[in-house]
Amino acid sequence: MPYFEIEGEERKRLFSLKNNRREVLWEITGNCNQQCRYCYDTRTLGVQIDRQRAMDICQMIREHRWEHVHITGGETLLFPDLAEICDALSAHQVYLTTNLTLLGEREIAVLTKPNVVSIAVSLDALRPVVNDALRGNTVLVIEHLKRLLTLRKQGMITAQIRIHAVMTRYNLKDLFELLAWAKAIGIDEVSCQPVHLDLAHPCYGELSLTAEDLPEIRKIYALEKRLFASRYGNTHQELLEIYYEGAQVRIWGCTKECICYIDSQGQLWNCPLKKRPWDGRQMLPTEEDVCSLSIQCMTCLKRLTWQDELSGSGAPLLP
Repeated sequence: MPYFEIEGEERKRLFSLKNNRREVLWEITGNCNQQCRYCYDTRTLGVQIDRQRAMDICQMIREHRWEHVHITGGETLLFPDLAEICDALSAHQVYLTTNLTLLGEREIAVLTKPNVVSIAVSLDALRPVVNDALRGNTVLVIEHLKRLLTLRKQGMITAQIRIHAVMTRYNLKDLFELLAWAKAIGIDEVSCQPVHLDLAHPCYGELSLTAEDLPEIRKIYALEKRLFASRYGNTHQELLEIYYEGAQVRIWGCTKECICYIDSQGQLWNCPLKKRPWDGRQMLPTEEDVCSLSIQCMTCLKRLTWQDELSGSGAPLLP
């Protein structure tokens, strides 16, 4: 059943999985040098704030004492003033997400900042025939990943190095190989997140996961948990036992465990779906807020949730 229909102790248990840290999710740029097939929001492509607005946001983050700053894109490393942003947030822990297609001196200067505590690299498979079809530049990204690990061995990088994989029907089998390889070369964590596509997305039918994929999904999360003791795998596994159709990913993904979401235009929102502007007063998410967001995020899933015949029907898990 949907999260917002669970009552009593079970809801409290699920809500307790969220750590309620003081964090902000900042989509710093809409510019991107790749064309991922499952890109969920092309409306912000090419949209980017200027340096002054970025500095103003840094000041706001400092004033509100948001301890954890997750910076994403677009492609994060395309933002021209990213090193200055990291310096302005020197008292904060910065988490960067990147496709790692760029790794010159400028990018290394950013990734070696002492307050960058996490570098999450987007990679969906080791086989170029698979990853290139989904996002591209497989060989280059793998080469850059290995270079990052070398820089860390040399003491230049102190951040944890992670891989973020988007789980689709196209690369489902490849994730087992990706997990084992990542562990063998010294990657700290791998997060496999099921793709979530709008019904109107051109790749919806081809890439969306279905109820038939659940056995493989559970195996992937079990391996992720065993190899990396992943907090993502733990959370997904907990929720998979309740939502066999996979609705939990959209719930958890939209709330992002963050206080505030800043889009590539520099506007502040309650969550990435831009359902409600951030009012500057709510400093921690409440259970009611998570519940409300879940209802808004699941308008399409509600009709699937109550269909017992969904299992094995091939109906998409995520609308």
